[in-house]
Amino acid sequence: MLSILDEAVSAIKRYGKRRAALLATAGTYQSGIYQKSFEKGGVELVMPDKADQEFFYHLAYQVKAGDTNYDKEGLLAKLQVLRSLGAECFVLGCTEIPVAFADMGVSDDVIDTSLELARAALLAAGYEVKA
Repeated sequence: MLSILDEAVSAIKRYGKRRAALLATAGTYQSGIYQKSFEKGGVELVMPDKADQEFFYHLAYQVKAGDTNYDKEGLLAKLQVLRSLGAECFVLGCTEIPVAFADMGVSDDVIDTSLELARAALLAAGYEVKA
């Protein structure tokens, strides 16, 4: 069985990273599921502080509401803070945040968990997947 959590860990390792920041909604942060999977998989998780968690939570809900007036400067500043804390990549742990990142053209060191799960499903079904 495929797991989005396991695929996130695999992608982090495949890209040669060891420390990842989780960008998600409040429920995902509170559930602790990524934290447990990353620890089990040997990936160090860099967590945004509460204010930055709220920023990413708000970003996800902007996408749901169809509000594309994103704060790109704010996003880039938040990512820089996470890099300064040791994050080597950014795990997009919900379905909405990747939409905002794509709309803003932010793609450096980003791991889209939904895309990684889809990639794994295609590989498991015997299909070739381009990079």
